[in-house]
Amino acid sequence: NDGSVEVEVADFLYGFVRATKPRTIYESGTYKGFSSAALAQALKDNGVGILDTCDIELQHINTSKQLWGVLDLLPWIKEHHISSADFVPQYNYNLLFLDSEPDLRFGELVKFYDFLEPGGYAFIHDLPRSMTQGNVNPDHPEILSWPFGPIPPKLQQLLTTKQLVKFHIPSPRGLVGFYRTHPDDYMV
Repeated sequence: NDGSVEVEVADFLYGFVRATKPRTIYESGTYKGFSSAALAQALKDNGVGILDTCDIELQHINTSKQLWGVLDLLPWIKEHHISSADFVPQYNYNLLFLDSEPDLRFGELVKFYDFLEPGGYAFIHDLPRSMTQGNVNPDHPEILSWPFGPIPPKLQQLLTTKQLVKFHIPSPRGLVGFYRTHPDDYMV
C-alpha cells in the first residue's frame, strides 16, 4: 500500500471498462500509473478508446510512462503534466476516475460533469459511503469533513435532482461511483 490503487480497485476498473466499453476516459492523479494501466489494458483489450490522465508531478508521469511502455499501453494513453484544475478537455468522456488530492476530487466531479456523457460514470477513489461528511481530524479541526471537505452546492444539486446517482463499491479504502442519468433511462 504505497498510495496507488488497491489491486481490487484496479481489477474492478479493468472489468468495468471491459463491460461498459467507454471510448473516452479521464483520470486525475496518475501517480505511479497502476490505475492508468488497468484502464488502458481494458481499452486495448476492447480494441478502442483513449485515456487522458493528468498529474502535476513530472516524475509521476515519467515513472508511469516506463510502466506503460513495458505493458505496450502507450498508444492508449495521453498523459498530461498539468493540474486537473487547469486541464481543458478536448472532448466528452464516458468514464471519469478521480484520484488526485482528496480535497480536489469533489471539485473535479463538478468541473468535469459537463464533459461526462449522459449515461456515463464517474468514480472517486478513497471515498467512503458517507462521503466523509462530518469527519473530524483532531490534528486539523479547522477542516470540515476531513479530508474531502464539504460537498459543493453544485454537486448537492446534481445529486438531489438525480442528474447524478450515487452508488458505493466496497473496497479497502472506499470507492464511490456516480452515474450521469441518460434521457432514455427508465424512471419510476
